[in-house]
Amino acid sequence: ELAEGLIGGKRVCLARAITLIESLKDEHHLQAQYLLEYVLKHKKARGDSMNQSFRLGVAGPPGAGKSTFIEALGTMLVQELGYKVAVLAIDPSSS
Repeated sequence: ELAEGLIGGKRVCLARAITLIESLKDEHHLQAQYLLEYVLKHKKARGDSMNQSFRLGVAGPPGAGKSTFIEALGTMLVQELGYKVAVLAIDPSSS
């Protein structure tokens, strides 16, 4: 169910998949591996390119405008170009 939702583009499934893959629980490691293998196999079977996405890293000190830049870029990519955008934010100062 999770894999099919992920393939179908359901955001809640994407969130759950990220949580599963990041989990440190031993029982989740095998589940995450199966999920990734299934999704990649499905993409190959459909003939989807494995290079349809790109990643962009944004770093800088507090107050530099990172969030403002990400918001403006994401809005432009979605509204003007019709892309799907995901933002994964990591704050290394929190643990």
